[in-house]
Amino acid sequence: ESELSQLAAALADPTCRLLTLLGAGGFGKTRLAICLGERAMAAPEQFPDGVFFVALEGLEGGEFLVPAAAAALAFSFYEQEDQERQLLGYLAPKRLLLILDNAEEILDPDVVLRMLAAAPGVRLLVTSRESLNLQQEWLHPIGGMDVDSANNSGGEEDRRDRQQPEPDAVLLFRQCALRVQPTFDLERELVHVRHICRLVEGAPLAIELAAAWLKALPCSQVARELTRGIDLLATSMRDVPLRHRSMRAVLEQSSGYLAEDEQQVFRQLSIFEGGFRLEAAQAVVEAPLRVLAALAAKSMLQLDPDGRYHIHALLRQLGAEHLAARPAEMAACRARHAAYYMSFLAERREPLAGKGQMVALREIQEEMDNVRAAWFCTAAQGSLLSLRKAQPALFRFLWMRGRYAEGEQLAHQALESSHAETLTDEDQLVRIALAAQAAHFAGAMGSYDRALAGASMALAAAQRYDIAGEMAHCHYVLGMLQAYLLDEEAAIANLSAAYALYLTQDDPTGTAEAAGQLGFNLWALKGELESASALVEESLDRYRALGNQFDLADALNQAALLQWYAGDVEQAERLYQDSLHTARAVGNRLVALQAVGGLALVAMAREQWGLA
Repeated sequence: ESELSQLAAALADPTCRLLTLLGAGGFGKTRLAICLGERAMAAPEQFPDGVFFVALEGLEGGEFLVPAAAAALAFSFYEQEDQERQLLGYLAPKRLLLILDNAEEILDPDVVLRMLAAAPGVRLLVTSRESLNLQQEWLHPIGGMDVDSANNSGGEEDRRDRQQPEPDAVLLFRQCALRVQPTFDLERELVHVRHICRLVEGAPLAIELAAAWLKALPCSQVARELTRGIDLLATSMRDVPLRHRSMRAVLEQSSGYLAEDEQQVFRQLSIFEGGFRLEAAQAVVEAPLRVLAALAAKSMLQLDPDGRYHIHALLRQLGAEHLAARPAEMAACRARHAAYYMSFLAERREPLAGKGQMVALREIQEEMDNVRAAWFCTAAQGSLLSLRKAQPALFRFLWMRGRYAEGEQLAHQALESSHAETLTDEDQLVRIALAAQAAHFAGAMGSYDRALAGASMALAAAQRYDIAGEMAHCHYVLGMLQAYLLDEEAAIANLSAAYALYLTQDDPTGTAEAAGQLGFNLWALKGELESASALVEESLDRYRALGNQFDLADALNQAALLQWYAGDVEQAERLYQDSLHTARAVGNRLVALQAVGGLALVAMAREQWGLA
């Protein structure tokens, strides 16, 4: 409905004479154009001379466009006169909408231009896999149907309470499923239906073909089979056009329109997961801008308004199959992809700890699918030195976003891909850092025994190799774990050791973290308010100097609690407000919650204890 509204608005614009619905095969361009034409017929004041549909499928050249259009218009040619001139003369006074379906079959822009010039009251609505590449053309790319509606973000009970409809893709699946299974229960199968719709990214033909399998397979099995490949998406129904009986055939037909260099770039672009930006495509695939533009014009790529390219999941799967058929090419492409994203992470290490935090967080989040694939590839190849450059930014990002389980998994995956007895000393340093990170994440999830064992082993290894930076990190992780477990002496000893080592390493971020946690725990575990306040204040100063707003929010929260405990309620309130404002600005939800709790403590102190 939203697309129909947009298209109707475009056709109502007097400057829009040529509107092209652009998309790969199987995405519903024809059906959408027909629906738009039907609505136009229901309001004849815009097109008083009618709406006409010209089917161009199967035509073999531009010379057939004129007779096909004449047939749709029920116009008869005179024998002696040029046919195009006759048709243009007929159209000249008309006010009508002409739908040219499957225009890539004839793709003769010159005829289209002459038609527009001769008949100012005629509008052309074109469906095509490829742009006509005309200045007058208005493009409307057609992707998959809505899979996750914005109004469907709530839970199941929430949705039923507000009577919100399911996304378009889910509703289409239900409509198709009821044709073959009259007892189909959408509510019971909703999880599997959504999975299917996401796997095909809302491609209407793929949804129809998948739903047709319900006469032979349960919905859960259809979803499982789809994860193995697109060959399930086929039918033998007699009333389905031959070109739509197999999703593979439809997609292969789309890729068949590509030139040889376009085919090579497209299959190599399938190495990207979750989309990519121009600079990544040029670095990994060496894709010329000219070829990227051609792929977008032929509906093989989609360009988001923010400048990010996407390949539909089904097209990407087809490209990946073509790339896998060339093992040497695939290996080289995968290696370039991994190297690019390892460097991408390394470049964001400093911004994540300073003034560029929010930009770096957004950039890594956007590329996380590619980052994860690159990490696995690099780890599988045993390239620990590449991981060493990338791991600080990756693990800091995951920590800042509360993705602890993923962080532990990625660290362990890299550890399991390398064998300690065959590694160099430099490789061992990477393993120590990975083990410490895994322990830190495990502790954040409450797995204290596993975390303590991992951090203790990492510390012993760091001491054996005498690596001050990793010793500091291991002491810090152990100290935090012991603080959670209320092991006062051990926690203070390890946090003090971390603080001292970070100072000697001239590590401002590590020093700020250790100072803040040491100070806070001196008060929380031992009641030493004065020395605690000095260390927390030092932490605040260092975070401010770095421009590290994310961790500053936490330090402000700690400072506020110390002021509240000391009885300075006004200062505590100011610090809690600063902490809340800063935490919200950088998306630190946990600290924002803690700050709200702190403001409740301030209110309690004023109302119940009478403190000013």
